[in-house]
Amino acid sequence: KRIAKDLHDGIGQSLSGIRLAMENISIRLEQNNETEGAKVKELTNTLDQACHEVRNISHQMMPRVLQEDGLIPAIEDMLEKSFSHANITYQFDHFGLSERFAENVEISLYRITQELVNNIIKHSGATEVQVQLLRNKKQLVLLVEDNGKGFQYEKLKAKGIGLMNITSRVETVHGEFNLEPSPVSGTLATIRVPLN
Repeated sequence: KRIAKDLHDGIGQSLSGIRLAMENISIRLEQNNETEGAKVKELTNTLDQACHEVRNISHQMMPRVLQEDGLIPAIEDMLEKSFSHANITYQFDHFGLSERFAENVEISLYRITQELVNNIIKHSGATEVQVQLLRNKKQLVLLVEDNGKGFQYEKLKAKGIGLMNITSRVETVHGEFNLEPSPVSGTLATIRVPLN
């Protein structure tokens, strides 16, 4: 969260300031020296791209919707954006979640869901995805199920940095992660996170 804020408020603001200064120099230069003005304009465009990239990175690290509205709206937003260009239908159900949770839990569950969804889109060949998030006594349970081609766990474990990321995120919130064949033919991922 701190890094995202520093990127947005620090580096992002500095880059925007430099970009405005470059734009003003470019306008003045173009009046006197067209060639040099064109070069500065090109540099301004490159700086503009850097500004957009820094803004995007800071929003990806700590999505505004997650920070302001909470886990459910953030997952809904992410699913809609992720599946809008994929030929996959999805359903998101949530139960017993009326309050906010610890920030590290919300961020972890958001990122885990995002990683699982990305893996489904890239590798599964699925046409349907079910995402469920529920509170069960003293734990949060996330279920992500697809009807894709499934996986061979040893191959997945050997080459999957995404799987390592998920495992690492689950460990940081003292949770459990289970990946198994799904009853509907694809894969079922279950994440359980204890609530204090």
